[in-house]
Amino acid sequence: MFTILLYIASFGLCGIVVRRLLDGRPVLAWEPRYPVPWGMWAGMPAALLAMLAVLAAFAPGNQVAPLDEPIAAATEEATGDETNRVDTSRMLRGALMASAFMLVLLLCILVVVTNLCPTTTSDLGLPQSMPQLWSDVRLGMLAAVAALLPVLVAVNVAAWLFGDPSHPLIDQMKEHPHISIFAMAAFSAVVVAPLVEEVLFRLLLQGGLEKWEDVTAGLLPLEVLLPAPHVVVGADGEASVLEPGRNPDDDQEPDEQDDEPNPYQTPTSDDELPRMLIVGHRPPGHGWRSIAISSGLFAAAHAGQGSSPIPLFVLAIMLGYLYQRTHRIVPSIVAHATFNLISVVSVILLVMEGE
Repeated sequence: MFTILLYIASFGLCGIVVRRLLDGRPVLAWEPRYPVPWGMWAGMPAALLAMLAVLAAFAPGNQVAPLDEPIAAATEEATGDETNRVDTSRMLRGALMASAFMLVLLLCILVVVTNLCPTTTSDLGLPQSMPQLWSDVRLGMLAAVAALLPVLVAVNVAAWLFGDPSHPLIDQMKEHPHISIFAMAAFSAVVVAPLVEEVLFRLLLQGGLEKWEDVTAGLLPLEVLLPAPHVVVGADGEASVLEPGRNPDDDQEPDEQDDEPNPYQTPTSDDELPRMLIVGHRPPGHGWRSIAISSGLFAAAHAGQGSSPIPLFVLAIMLGYLYQRTHRIVPSIVAHATFNLISVVSVILLVMEGE
């Protein structure tokens, strides 16, 4: 009943989406934003993760994606052939270590990016007020429910063409139903995976790709692709190459300086965002290349899980669209976490029913 109600809600939301598209209206309003200070180089960790997953998937006898390999290895080590029972404490310890490693790695990547580029909370895709935060949470939850039906269709088509999808965490939940394994799977799928993957693939990778796409379309000057500490764009749209934090007015005599705000000052807070060029509304179809590339790499990062990359590509398109329209990361994280939560709860209910 739980699953049926969710799919009914998904069908209704998909109907609203189709109606808006038929009326020539966007599904979500495009919100003006500032271009991210980093370039496509910030997406290298996501691209590397996808490449490692593909290599691991095609390695002889290896069908586990890198993100799930430590957890699967811990499970295999903890499973005894004689009793066929799982040492849940050892498995939980291995899973927590794997999750902690991914969170620490994410933190290190963010530290590197924010040190190389002057960033603000807006650049990092964070909401600027509590009402905006709750709005982003609500949007993410609705998007997750709306994605259920399209992803289900993609799952069935992919299974028909390429075989059933698989996932190490779900497989372990089915084979070894235990409360600690359920909790471990929920923490990994609902907390760690959405946070790590959305920051890597949407915020850093897609954010840099959108900046590149704006430049190729002539919406931003070419100079913004250089390292952000050395290139800033003024409110008049002109780029200037400066040393970090250097104020051009410093070269003037004290009596020649005025009180006008300096548009080229390296930012230290969101209050100084006018130093960046506000990107205007993009033409129809603009931005989909960035969504497609980031979604393709996101799907590739889950190689080795049967036909799972195909429905995950469909899910990633929705997640990328959320970020592209709002330029905030919270809706994508919440949508990803909600979708995974529904999947985990559905598996738990099936296991409890003995199916």
